Amino acid sequence: MKTLILGGTDLTLRLIKEINDAGYPIAGVVSMEKNFSISYNKKAVNSRFVDIEGCCKDLGIAHSVYNKNVDDLMAFASQTGAQFCLVAGWYFMLPRRFRDLFPKGCAGIHASMLPQLRGVSPVNWALLKGFKKTGISMFEMTDAMDEGDLYGQVPFDIEEQDDITSLIKKVEQASVALSLDIVRKLTEGTLQLQKQGGVPSYCCPRVPEDSHLDWKSDVAMLHTLVRASSRPYAGAYTHLGETKIILWKAAPYDARDVFGLPGQICVIAEETHPLIVCGAGVLRVDEATTDDGQDALPLLRKANYQRLVWVDDHTV
Repeated sequence: MKTLILGGTDLTLRLIKEINDAGYPIAGVVSMEKNFSISYNKKAVNSRFVDIEGCCKDLGIAHSVYNKNVDDLMAFASQTGAQFCLVAGWYFMLPRRFRDLFPKGCAGIHASMLPQLRGVSPVNWALLKGFKKTGISMFEMTDAMDEGDLYGQVPFDIEEQDDITSLIKKVEQASVALSLDIVRKLTEGTLQLQKQGGVPSYCCPRVPEDSHLDWKSDVAMLHTLVRASSRPYAGAYTHLGETKIILWKAAPYDARDVFGLPGQICVIAEETHPLIVCGAGVLRVDEATTDDGQDALPLLRKANYQRLVWVDDHTV
């Protein structure tokens, strides 16, 4: 059985290498450009973009870049002779006439335990909503988003120390393990699809502006927003005057009482990292940069007692 892989992220790249190394034939790969437009975000950027073409060239695998022309996509897929299509790290709906090209099915990988968190940014939302567990699902692609029958699922825990960076690694590990198992079962003819069970939930797309830190919020909410917005995404951010400050790592601070107005910076002798007063509680900033990538911790320390503000509110 030959597989066609669609995707344009680091997960796609890892799947190509792992499936190839396991000895399963890859008929071809279709990737995406780094910058693309989709219905909910006309200026979308693939934050996890990698060079798929170079990998395919090294492995001798046929490769094409999706130009948003379905006829061209179908022509390439037909030429490869693939019986199964695996979609991972892809941002476009695929019409039925394309999906019907594959007698073994056209399956997508979704980063949740479907039917939970159907839609966009499921890992970010799992963090933001305080989920203790999530996982990945491989499902039959249909005209509806994330509603098809299941090829399989892999659950995993969300630990207190997890952020979006570590969860993406868990997603990748689970996706590779499940994909290899599914390709094996399809090759052997032993796979049976299962219906999705339970009450579905849905999540909306997130854009960088959603990660603007409102210091009137409580520290738990702000800490969670930092965790859910970190690399490879744009990061949770605030402003010191006109300077944009991006927080990559932070933690609630409760070793000492710190009193001040929301957004006020406090530097104390026994703590090397700057502290920010929240609506309730205090946040310790462990890693932050300016918009041009410079370390922002020295800047925050120098700004002791000043207040971080919204971009459109420069009053103290």
